[in-house]
Amino acid sequence: MILKRVPFVAVLFALAVIPVSAFAAGGRDAGGKLSSQHRAGATKHGRSHSSAVSFSIVTVRAESYGSAPDWKFQRQPLSSVASGKAVNIGTYVNVLSAPANAVAVLDVTGVLGRTVMLHDQKSYNLGSNPTGVWRLSYPYVGHALGVRNITVRVSINNSTWKTGVTHFRVARAV
Repeated sequence: MILKRVPFVAVLFALAVIPVSAFAAGGRDAGGKLSSQHRAGATKHGRSHSSAVSFSIVTVRAESYGSAPDWKFQRQPLSSVASGKAVNIGTYVNVLSAPANAVAVLDVTGVLGRTVMLHDQKSYNLGSNPTGVWRLSYPYVGHALGVRNITVRVSINNSTWKTGVTHFRVARAV
């Protein structure tokens, strides 16, 4: 069997870490730029002074590329996408405690059948007040048809890795 490497040009797009509040206080996802306001109605935690890290992955989901984060999870995640169309792999992480300027590492692996189509790792500085819910957004374009199983692992300040999974079908464009 001959394996052909499929180019994922869109993977080269800028990656974004978007805090929860970026969309409530007038902030917006302008091309994946970092915004630091807090979400309206969210509890604003004080700056963490300890080095202890506590976090969980709330969900990992395929979302329309360029869409605003779905903080209340009212939209269904994508289950199918046209070949060549970009999607966001949105990883929602609830940081309960972490020191200022904590570094989150996002490790993304995409599998088609038994073939690894994507493996990438990116780091993000969570700023002076890292507590709260964050969306770590990873752009992805699939060209080969079939079901993608995406595994996302997250670690903050070299803490234990937490894992989340999503999947969606890449179908022929209509």
